[in-house]
Amino acid sequence: MPQQTVAAEVLHSSLLCGEDIQQPAAIWIKDQPQLAHRYEQFNAQASDPVFAPTLDFEHSGALLIAMGPQPSTGYLLNYIPGQDNVWLTGSTLVVSVDWISPEPDSMQAQVITSPCLLLRLDKLAFKQVKVLDQDGEIRL
Repeated sequence: MPQQTVAAEVLHSSLLCGEDIQQPAAIWIKDQPQLAHRYEQFNAQASDPVFAPTLDFEHSGALLIAMGPQPSTGYLLNYIPGQDNVWLTGSTLVVSVDWISPEPDSMQAQVITSPCLLLRLDKLAFKQVKVLDQDGEIRL
């Protein structure tokens, strides 16, 4: 099945995604009110507020990728733009990210984090989202 590369832009990356996300998730944000709500969640735990950009939701949307609650600061999601890390295969949107976990027995601050990544993507017709890590393992 042919692949269609999809342009993506990082809108926000955080260790504190919001208390409303209690498990790993990929959530499509389809309008400005949903985007504003997500930024309210980002700001609920942040010392420096961030503001939702205005997106043209007729031609784009946003994808939130979240790890859910994690027990330390050693967890992180990272997206490297310009490497064809987002593509459409049939009706599946596939996103490849760096899904980083601390090494076993490494020293980390013991504080609950909730890493997430918010990407702006061209609006596409897809039915499911698949998130792969840097090793090609399916995470979501």
